[in-house]
Amino acid sequence: MLWDAQTENGEALLSRWQLEFSPPHGGAARPLEDPYVSRRPIRLSAARFGGIRVECTRTGTRVIANDDWISEDRVFLGVEVERGVVLVLAERLALLLHNFEGCAGEDELPSFGLVGGSALMLRLRREVRSVAADTRPVLLRGEAGTGKKAVARAIHRAGRADRPYVTIRDATAATIPDLLARAAGGTLLLDALDEVGTEFQAELRRALDGEARDVRILATVTDHRSCASSPGPLFERSDAQALEVPALGKRRDDVGRLVYHFLGAALGELAAGSRLADPGPFSPPWLPVRLVASLAGHDWPRNVGQLRRVAQQLACDHHDKPHVDVGPDLEELLEGKAASAVGWSRTASDRRAPRPGRWFGSISETELLSALRAHRWQAEPAAAHLGVSPEALFAMIEKYSERSQRRKGPRRSPPPF
Repeated sequence: MLWDAQTENGEALLSRWQLEFSPPHGGAARPLEDPYVSRRPIRLSAARFGGIRVECTRTGTRVIANDDWISEDRVFLGVEVERGVVLVLAERLALLLHNFEGCAGEDELPSFGLVGGSALMLRLRREVRSVAADTRPVLLRGEAGTGKKAVARAIHRAGRADRPYVTIRDATAATIPDLLARAAGGTLLLDALDEVGTEFQAELRRALDGEARDVRILATVTDHRSCASSPGPLFERSDAQALEVPALGKRRDDVGRLVYHFLGAALGELAAGSRLADPGPFSPPWLPVRLVASLAGHDWPRNVGQLRRVAQQLACDHHDKPHVDVGPDLEELLEGKAASAVGWSRTASDRRAPRPGRWFGSISETELLSALRAHRWQAEPAAAHLGVSPEALFAMIEKYSERSQRRKGPRRSPPPF
């Protein structure tokens, strides 16, 4: 943190040896120590109304801010800082200037499997910890692609990790006894609650008020606005809780962490995890810094889901190359219109289309991986190829991932940023 929000005359010097940065997973703070960053500092100072002045007149470091070269000095307004100003230093390092509201004790706050260190994610993780020990139902609201199901899994992991976790969608009242039996003592996630009929919700509520009191109910909504006032009988209970999952555009400082997290996972599947290793000061990195800056500056209208697909596309297209070279196709890649970007977005009619009827239990792990690789890790075309629904595809991925973890034992994940 450069200076406190109440500081009117805050100032910081940024150079090769000045201003220390802490690693994302803890450890001692250290300066940049990059030989391409000048010893003569860039001066950062507080400006009026929450702005920041960046002075580059005396430094030998080339500074690019939001794709614009700064040759002398520039004042960024408070609204720009609120959104986040992306700085690229010497074509080697990408930094984000933004407002951050930290809190005491955040270093001891578990991640619960959620990637991100922004103020909004820290608040969400505190809320996850708060509701995890409870038994009341929780409704997860947020825009499409924000990661509501990942938050539901985090709540389960924080409170009932050793018990069953069952996800359902498009269920009927007749299946309730079987669902509650499978989730006994654990968690039942109702995915897309706004697509579930009130009859199902009312019947499930009666069961929960009866003999199935030990099942924790979580639910997500595909359109958080439609359920803002009346989510249905199940959540009309006075003890129901709601969590808001923030959009990616509101936590821009998490973009870099998520990019490296998703790239690490995708490259690992392709046996190319070493691509993200530091090549040293005299070799270009596999992932160009200007590309990272472009990703950090993008608005991400489809949130984390869109970012994950972009990272998977980059890994699939460039894992066997010395570095990522997107060039003029970057905009098409970000919008999901690249040549190999099949089935990136799903419309409401897509979600309600008739589902394929193949039983996913008959699909082997090898067949699943082959289909995913053939369709460049895109869920919809891979599911259509296998003859199952996208939800069944994700269930298979989760099942085989858990089985693989049990075989191999715990392993360290690559750093998210």
